[in-house]
Amino acid sequence: MPGPADLVVYGAGVANVQASIADPGGDRRRTVASRVALADRLCAKAPWARCVCPSSRAVYGQGAGRPEGRSTACTPISPYGLHKAAAEATSAAAAARGLAVTIVRLFSVC
Repeated sequence: MPGPADLVVYGAGVANVQASIADPGGDRRRTVASRVALADRLCAKAPWARCVCPSSRAVYGQGAGRPEGRSTACTPISPYGLHKAAAEATSAAAAARGLAVTIVRLFSVC
């Protein structure tokens, strides 16, 4: 029988800006609320586990060119980008509670 998880790669949610505009509440539930539930569960049941959570270039909004680094300001312009940024903040809060979280901002995923 396998033991407890050491690594969680969390990829739930919808990767569609238009869907987030059509149903921002649903997009928020799938992106932010599900990340809160995951973080709460891991902090309570598997605080030793590492968690990898994908994000998106959409957190940067309409920039001129590529972001320069992690310190580049996030100014999302769609519910999708806003919810991805909020999910990142949720992960940061979980990290402050001791959970090892890595955010991966993906660009041009097909």
